[in-house]
Amino acid sequence: MNSGLKALGRALDESSSPELAGLDVLVAGLTAELGQHLASAAPQIAAVPASWRQPARKPDGG
Repeated sequence: MNSGLKALGRALDESSSPELAGLDVLVAGLTAELGQHLASAAPQIAAVPASWRQPARKPDGG
């Protein structure tokens, strides 16, 4: 999600559309908040025992 927001922010920066002018600020804020959340959650996620974790899902949802 974080990389998707960053890509969207870059695309908005490159856009010259007046309709999209304010969205780059919103996306930048969301990206920053998501980064802060991930940084604060990482130690807690790392502390979860491996036996409690579910295996990662495949991209096809399986």
